[in-house]
Amino acid sequence: MIPKNKRQTTLLLLAGTVASLLFQTTTMGAVIFTESFGTVTGTTVIATHETANGFDNDGFTFLGTGDIRNATPSDKYIGASGEANAYLTSTGTPTIVISGISTIGYTAGTVGISFGAYKSAIASTMSTLLLAYSTDATNWTPITTLAEPTGTGTSIWRSISIQNTNIPISSTLSLRWKNENLDTTYYRIDDVVLTALPEPSIAVLSALGLLGFLRRRR
Repeated sequence: MIPKNKRQTTLLLLAGTVASLLFQTTTMGAVIFTESFGTVTGTTVIATHETANGFDNDGFTFLGTGDIRNATPSDKYIGASGEANAYLTSTGTPTIVISGISTIGYTAGTVGISFGAYKSAIASTMSTLLLAYSTDATNWTPITTLAEPTGTGTSIWRSISIQNTNIPISSTLSLRWKNENLDTTYYRIDDVVLTALPEPSIAVLSALGLLGFLRRRR
């Protein structure tokens, strides 16, 4: 039989472990995926880069009317990978789409996204760079982004981060960046990171129930 003081110590250690795990589960976002667009030696069609498994996530599908380039590599923000980036030209309405993403097992309303972005025009607020999601790759829902600074020195790479978005829990999620081209600005995209809070695990909930039971037995 375990002495009373040892049982109490064991319970305290268990309580601390469960509390720490619960805190991490409910307050710290987990990374669902990252994408740095790989490397290229020059301007490369998205479909060609996809066929060559040039993207980081071979299990996803990449498509669109933009292209992948190695000019003006990403910098200026923490985590900038440099190398290749997605280029959305200032003519037409070029896009890049990432499909096949799953957010199953994560908590609705906690999905966040960040990415590196470059604008060519200092007068642009980047309002013509449209980010959207879809669960069928056909019907698109906008993801709200804030206006970026304008003026001298703003034609640079920066990290854009949007937390607690309307991105849903889905096994067929797609993300799309589109240059609406209402002005003459071109954009570059790099270092996409999708995060979310995991759903509370059954193990954590069970452990909490056990702790409650043991506390009532004291």
